[in-house]
Amino acid sequence: MSGGAASSMLQTLLSSPASKWAVGGWSLFIAENLILSENRSKIMEMVGGDDNYHYLYGTLSSVAMASTGYGYFYHVRNAQPLLCSSAKCMPMPFKVGGLICLSMGFGIASQTAPKAQIPITMNNNNNTLTTTNTDSGNKWKVRCPFDFTDSRSATHIDNNNDGSNSNSGGEMVKLSTADRISRHPGLFSFGLVSLGYGLLLPSLPTQLFFSMPLLVAVVGGAHTDSRHRRGMGGQLSPAIEQQTSLLPFYALLTNDDNNVIRNLQEFWTHDVKGINLALSIGLASLIVLRKGRGINTHIHHTTTTSSSSLRKSLIPQ
Repeated sequence: MSGGAASSMLQTLLSSPASKWAVGGWSLFIAENLILSENRSKIMEMVGGDDNYHYLYGTLSSVAMASTGYGYFYHVRNAQPLLCSSAKCMPMPFKVGGLICLSMGFGIASQTAPKAQIPITMNNNNNTLTTTNTDSGNKWKVRCPFDFTDSRSATHIDNNNDGSNSNSGGEMVKLSTADRISRHPGLFSFGLVSLGYGLLLPSLPTQLFFSMPLLVAVVGGAHTDSRHRRGMGGQLSPAIEQQTSLLPFYALLTNDDNNVIRNLQEFWTHDVKGINLALSIGLASLIVLRKGRGINTHIHHTTTTSSSSLRKSLIPQ
């Protein structure tokens, strides 16, 4: 795409009223959360206590999200400029980007869930109810499809143990898989899924709208970390901060204790819940196959021609 085409596309997008609605609601939500959480003590004194503070917080958050929803349904959804029109497939780069973001988002979320496992296994435990194979001595064991005791599902600090993930004071950090990816896996999971879904939609303002939750994750996560470092609303242990990161995978790629390849190998071998991840990628693939097509816009022929021209200017020939 030439510089002139990119500049023209950007000007068209930014001048669109739909784009302002796409950004405005989410920006209001971010600002409201930052202001209220940063000034919590002062606001509590002004409104007369914790209960009234939460009433105010909940009301303003609801108003912000209501404005976001109103903007999407009445001003943003399927708005011009369009990347493609009816009966035309979305460009392959957008499908690939959508698949990657959806897989990452669902994958991060899957690591916070209990580990999925095959419900039938073979072992030698004579204390379980099994159907015995008398020839081999092995026994089939029926178990829950989810392992709720898996230690990778929760982060905690063990002050009585030493290990490779301990600080100089002997404080051992046992990170969950999701927290090894990011300190805010829920926020980034939501942001990446939203971005991936948006990349499959032809409307550029709609894509912009669905990219905003990722900004919410970055800004909101950074502000939460800042508050926790100051002991406001929670704690961020130095031992945990040293081995985790705000941005997904950043700590794994920059940890000074080991090289990157070793970090990633250990993470993949010991931390990742493989079946959960495979299910996430499968779900992402189904969404791309189902959603990654153009929409019926029912727009006048001249508008369709204009959107086709815009698509040609965006995608290298």
